[in-house]
Amino acid sequence: MSTIQVLVPSAERHLTSLVQYLRDLVSQEWSVVLVTTNRPHRTIVERLQEGGVDPADVFVLDAISCVDGAQPTQRQDHAMFLQSPTMLEMIAMRTEQIVGRQSGRVHVVVDSLNSLRLYNGVEPVQEFCHYLANRLRARGASASFVVLDNEEGRDLEARVASFTDGRIVLEALA
Repeated sequence: MSTIQVLVPSAERHLTSLVQYLRDLVSQEWSVVLVTTNRPHRTIVERLQEGGVDPADVFVLDAISCVDGAQPTQRQDHAMFLQSPTMLEMIAMRTEQIVGRQSGRVHVVVDSLNSLRLYNGVEPVQEFCHYLANRLRARGASASFVVLDNEEGRDLEARVASFTDGRIVLEALA
């Protein structure tokens, strides 16, 4: 059964708590897909390695590296790069395609709704989340939508609460 939830990482250590969450998913034998509109692929890979996660265990759909010019010149086995975080339809379509190629239980983590909001506005992000949540449920995949614990994050969380199944608050270990 698929579960769609809101994930609220530690405000002070967002990436550290997110990596811990990804490590837990991998250890529970989930096929993990990380959609990042927040940090580029190279940063994600470095932090996964530092956090004891094999980057090959997390497929990264990166919609931010092209914006800052950090897209690798060579093809990456466990990554796909999109041109912009403003391409919500493309992000949703590629996420679905990647989920369809995974084996076993699949969990998608979208990091973060706050950064998507910066590029797209509130209503388009709400529509994107609703669409993606329904498409992932139809495929039997689970998902976590990351929101930061600030005013914008609480507003986004309230907007997606009606079609999510719960909320998880993460605290980063020291």
